Amino acid sequence: MEMTREQAWLEVNKIFPTDYEKDYMASERAGYDIYRHYSMNYYNYICDLGNRLEISIFKKVINIWIK
Repeated sequence: MEMTREQAWLEVNKIFPTDYEKDYMASERAGYDIYRHYSMNYYNYICDLGNRLEISIFKKVINIWIK
């Protein structure tokens, strides 16, 4: 199911229910925005890939498609 960008971020907040911050260095290297929660687990992240948001949390990857 595709969602609007706003709906997709609301879903991210349900899955990744903590405060997260943009990782500017990783975002610059990757060419897209990457967000992390540094004190929870550095390896949990959210990638804004334009047409989808990719959430990696506790070794599980979830994609939320954006129309």
